[in-house]
Amino acid sequence: EGIIAKVQMEFGIGYHFGSNRVIIPHRYWKTGEIIGLVGRSIQSAEICDFFGIAKYFPIIPYKKGCNLYGLWENMEYIKQTKEVIVFEAEKSVLKMASKGYRNCVSVGSHDLSEEQVKILISLNVDIVLAYDSDIPLEFMENEAKKFKGLRNVSIVINQYDILKDKESPADATLKIWEALYKRRIHYKYKAN
Repeated sequence: EGIIAKVQMEFGIGYHFGSNRVIIPHRYWKTGEIIGLVGRSIQSAEICDFFGIAKYFPIIPYKKGCNLYGLWENMEYIKQTKEVIVFEAEKSVLKMASKGYRNCVSVGSHDLSEEQVKILISLNVDIVLAYDSDIPLEFMENEAKKFKGLRNVSIVINQYDILKDKESPADATLKIWEALYKRRIHYKYKAN
């Protein structure tokens, strides 16, 4: 799906033949130790729905709300760019790394937990929220308010319906991603 081998190796991505799943290790953002393993089905959404197959399956479960996927691997790039781009899914972080964007993390859902907000604030960088195309602007604005007065926040939205339904901006071509990023909404609440 556009994730280059070098990125797969760096992030420790594996494959489990028995369950037909891509295995994604989650590393604790402070120490790099593996705290969880998630299996992502490679079956289509239609097949998963029809047979009742969970798209994501925790092989070694952990509280996703206490961590940000990709932060350990991308910390130095985030510091260099002074910006972190926040996606919903792990796959988006991997796809963006394959496109040369190494300042990305994912929340593992679309609702930032209190702990994830604290982690993002502690990075002392600008925050860009880039959720899937089906997430309403009002929801995104409420997510941005969690950083009100603490960090500069902007939101990548599906302007002109460029993205398909439920598609991540990371799934788009590099040209489309850069256009969406350039036209992102800078939230009215700025850091002091």
